[in-house]
Amino acid sequence: MHDPDTHSLRQDDPAPLRLDVDDRPDALVLVVGGEIDNTTVDSLREAMDRAVADLGDRHLVLDLAHVEFFGSAGIAVLVEALSGVWATAGAQQPFRIVVDDTRPVLRPIQVSGLESHLRLYSDLADALSGT
Repeated sequence: MHDPDTHSLRQDDPAPLRLDVDDRPDALVLVVGGEIDNTTVDSLREAMDRAVADLGDRHLVLDLAHVEFFGSAGIAVLVEALSGVWATAGAQQPFRIVVDDTRPVLRPIQVSGLESHLRLYSDLADALSGT
């Protein structure tokens, strides 16, 4: 029997993906939070595609410090975005990623071997300055 005063959270509901764009003169910053998996990756892919198209000669900074889960679908989007930045702006155009040393994001990047192809930073200020 269901008790109307008892509320339960559905464990199978994915955490929402939060996206925010910070359009700066020298960088386009895409701040991402929540979970990046097969159910949310299309929204991230669309945001990344728009960011790459609007990049111009600026840096692209992907801030993943608030991501709680980063699955293989997220890795695929990074590879696509990296290829898009290289195709649009050339290999010299930095694609910077803030991982904040968060294991949910950093570990999949390390395991995939992408770490050597990406510029990873522990905070947004360092990513913006490139140091």
